[in-house]
Amino acid sequence: MDRSDPDFEADIRFLSTAEGGRRDPIRSGCCQSHDLGLAGLNDATHEYTDQEWVSPGDTVHTRLWLISPEMQSRRLSVGMRFTVQEGARVIGRGKITKVLNPRLEFATETGDEIVPDSVPSIEKPLGHDDPNSDEAVLAELEQLQNKRPSWWGAIGLLLVSLFLYMGAAKLSEAWEGVLMFIPVLLLHELGHYVAMRCFGYRNLRMFFIPLFGAAVSGQHYNVAGWKKAVVALMGPAPGILLAVPIGIVGLVLAEPILVNLSLAMLTLNGFNLLPFLPLDGGWVVHAVLFVRHPLLDAAFRLAAGLILLGVMILLHQWCLVAIAALILLTVPFAWRLARVAYRLGQEGLVALSPDAETIPTEDALIILAALRAVMPPQTPAKMLAQNIASVFETLNAVPPGVVGSVGLLAFHVGIFLMALVMTVLLSVAQLQLG
Repeated sequence: MDRSDPDFEADIRFLSTAEGGRRDPIRSGCCQSHDLGLAGLNDATHEYTDQEWVSPGDTVHTRLWLISPEMQSRRLSVGMRFTVQEGARVIGRGKITKVLNPRLEFATETGDEIVPDSVPSIEKPLGHDDPNSDEAVLAELEQLQNKRPSWWGAIGLLLVSLFLYMGAAKLSEAWEGVLMFIPVLLLHELGHYVAMRCFGYRNLRMFFIPLFGAAVSGQHYNVAGWKKAVVALMGPAPGILLAVPIGIVGLVLAEPILVNLSLAMLTLNGFNLLPFLPLDGGWVVHAVLFVRHPLLDAAFRLAAGLILLGVMILLHQWCLVAIAALILLTVPFAWRLARVAYRLGQEGLVALSPDAETIPTEDALIILAALRAVMPPQTPAKMLAQNIASVFETLNAVPPGVVGSVGLLAFHVGIFLMALVMTVLLSVAQLQLG
């Protein structure tokens, strides 16, 4: 074959500087290293279609001449993915669109094709049946979207987790407090459950977390930021509003049980309104304020984790220290996903699920390409699918406007102050009544 013809063509996206790519543009005619799946790197000359220079962050159709094409004999096929590298650093990711050198094109039968002795024969081209391929990720995403837990499974999870919660409390000698907090926790989580049901969440499950409390999980791809804030507020707000009359009645009738129940409701729900993740108050301010930019998101998570860690160490609450440490460990990962969502939003990607239950394939592939640029190459397909769902949901979680933001934050502060003031009044009255 005439070496004036390229070996193959590909679409290459060069990573931006922020993603770890080059700082300077690359000129057509340059020679770059490529990882096409072998132990070593293959050098190839680039020729960019219709442009002389390519800037970091750009995608360009490229014609490539391999310096040592014999290393790829019968290994290349359309759709294969590869990386462009400078040494060990990945500066771009590509996908083969056309194989022009017949000696390199994969074939299931040898026929008359010449296979150099130095290159072992293979049954399939590298890159097919890859457990982390786009097809594998889309399959995992479809499985994630089609998951439909049964009612019996949800009830079973609630009961089993309740027994574990009670057992952990028994071991920690907090048995008496558990009998008071279980109904309080159920009311709290029921508020979340009802709000999520009203907003169209699916796969809802309520469960207890031993030594920590309880939670409700659900799935919805078209949830605006204000709805997320309302879901977070609907856990503590009903409990606080109900605790006020219960406490007043308890004082009037001199019923310690009612006063203690009111204090339990005010304490648990008021604590949950503190602006720290993963508490409800943290999710409120995150949905209203800090989701607006990756730097704000990362700074909020870092500050919340450090403050929570310091306070819990001072209070010797070692279980909560573990949660704070976990929050800090997830900050780099959350920062990565937030950057991907922000960049795609800036590029004009409108993420909208037609049925609020599935992610359009074209959107999923765009998000996947952006994720591959910032995540390790061997990230499992299941994790990539979960991250696609997370980024898609983040793109939909548009924060409310000025009026909505002020209203939600005012309600958040107001209900917290109500819990704080009522807790102080009940505690003082309880001491005076002796």
